[in-house]
Amino acid sequence: MACSGGSGADQGAANAAVQAALKTCAAFFGEDNVATVRSGLGEIDVASRSVDSTKDELLKDARAWRAESDDLKRTSYRPCQLRDVRQSEGNLAGTVKWSQFTMEFVSKGADASEWHKASDGVYVKEQSLVDGRAVVMVCTVPGTAPGQGKQLPLEVRLRAEGLDDDGGGLSGRLLASLARNTRSLVGCQETLAIPDTL
Repeated sequence: MACSGGSGADQGAANAAVQAALKTCAAFFGEDNVATVRSGLGEIDVASRSVDSTKDELLKDARAWRAESDDLKRTSYRPCQLRDVRQSEGNLAGTVKWSQFTMEFVSKGADASEWHKASDGVYVKEQSLVDGRAVVMVCTVPGTAPGQGKQLPLEVRLRAEGLDDDGGGLSGRLLASLARNTRSLVGCQETLAIPDTL
């Protein structure tokens, strides 16, 4: 849904939808961060998935997981995307899911060198052109099978393109906020120190 000009009831309905979508974005990225992103974009198109829907689906996926029957298929959810409709590069998208990577893989596996330890239980993989920057975190939620927290950790990704990013500071804050707020949303039992920027 675009945030643009117009008139009458259509504009009112469109603006209300945009404001609701931005509220969802703020729940994941933080109000100040979303305001900063918006200030750097022109006319925006906002797509969001409700907070409750994202929470319910993530919890359902985690509670259905079993180590012995894990097929490594994961569903990604995109709670927020902001796009500048006037330029192809102005884009912010966040995704959340249960990771295909175990905590052992990101910390000790053959490809562990690609992951940077941000704090205990929190690992970051640098920017990928396709998927963005990823964070994998231990996250045990109530009602799941033994070992879920480390064998099926939480993963969040951020793709930020064409933003005035103050040397990577803004995208780092957005990623940290997405990680922190998603953990809170699903009720991760571990208390982790998520840095202010990732």
